[in-house]
Amino acid sequence: MENISPIPQQLFAGDTLTFIRSLAAYSAADGWVLKYVLNGPKVVEFSTTANGSSHVANVPFATTENWTPGTYTIVEAATKDGQRFTTATGLIQILANPANVAAGTDTRPHCKKMLDAIEATLEGRATTDQLKYTYNGLSIERTDILDLIAARNRYAREWAAYQRKQSGKTSRLIKARFP
Repeated sequence: MENISPIPQQLFAGDTLTFIRSLAAYSAADGWVLKYVLNGPKVVEFSTTANGSSHVANVPFATTENWTPGTYTIVEAATKDGQRFTTATGLIQILANPANVAAGTDTRPHCKKMLDAIEATLEGRATTDQLKYTYNGLSIERTDILDLIAARNRYAREWAAYQRKQSGKTSRLIKARFP
């Protein structure tokens, strides 16, 4: 029976990366080793160690603190005696090491930055609601208010999805049973 714990989808550089994988067809007790390759801004490789039939990944913070932030494709492969079988693939987001972020750096995700900028623009439009004007021969045209509202709604959805993902909630679906 396979007991596959998920590979984390994101990690802060400088945090310890640890997870356990148990693959019946590629048991650590039988000598199989899981090897991982992360392809992204850089290439990162690591392997698991055996714990009974399970594979334990444990990459120390001293190693991950040097990982470059970005989106990586992660490939898991079982290896033994010159054989290699790909067992899983996915994406992992390496986030900037919070200990190395310079003071004053805006660490908000793109969707939040855009949402805040659009809302500030909409608030400012309450006092200056001109779509087009000319100053010193230079013509300036503003974005239509309906386009701004549509963009605000899009980024608000993206921000809400980001917050759900950060909280571990993957759905807004609420199940209810009525008698």
